[in-house]
Amino acid sequence: MREQNHDLKGRIAAARAEEKEEHPSRREKVMENTNLGVRVGTELAAAIIVGGVLGYALDIWLGTEPILFMGLLFLGIITGFVNVYRVVYGMRPLGDPARLRLRSDVTASRRDDDDKNSPDQE
Repeated sequence: MREQNHDLKGRIAAARAEEKEEHPSRREKVMENTNLGVRVGTELAAAIIVGGVLGYALDIWLGTEPILFMGLLFLGIITGFVNVYRVVYGMRPLGDPARLRLRSDVTASRRDDDDKNSPDQE
């Protein structure tokens, strides 16, 4: 009887641990969302600041007062929003092989779905 009780306690503990892994707590979800928000803000601010500072420095060095500042600031804003999009939607950089694999997997699954729904098969 004692052995059965010990075995039951072990199975309950394993089930609780498995449930905890599958269903993160509310605090973990809040922390994950907070981390995402901080990262998005940092990506956007860093790109804009780098573009503005670089444009300002080049303008002073080359004597083309507002032109490079405005251009690189605008480029920094665009870059910041592209980075935010990548962070939020989990995009990978263009040269990343995993991106190509993912795209080919999606294309293959679409072809499979099209084959299943084609009227030729009966």
